[in-house]
Amino acid sequence: MLSLEYKNLNSFFAIVIGLSNVAISRLTQTWEKLHNKVKRIFTQYESLIDSSRNYRRYRLLLSKFDPPLVPFVPLLIKDMTILHEGNKTFVDQGLLTI
Repeated sequence: MLSLEYKNLNSFFAIVIGLSNVAISRLTQTWEKLHNKVKRIFTQYESLIDSSRNYRRYRLLLSKFDPPLVPFVPLLIKDMTILHEGNKTFVDQGLLTI
């Protein structure tokens, strides 16, 4: 997939999630006409966006890429929110530290 080759993981997720949508996956006659190779590749792509174990497969893929790249933004925002909410802000000698 071109978005994966360009290391645009946000677009990659959008395309795979869109094709995995119930309205699209219900098109059984259309899916049956695809070659088995295409179905196998799509299954591999779906496994990359699997949310189990905190998106472990995605994070492993991400670690293999060299910058620049476009990460999956919703997951990035989730991680930043957890970091922000999980760490308290302290007052140290009249100064705020994060």
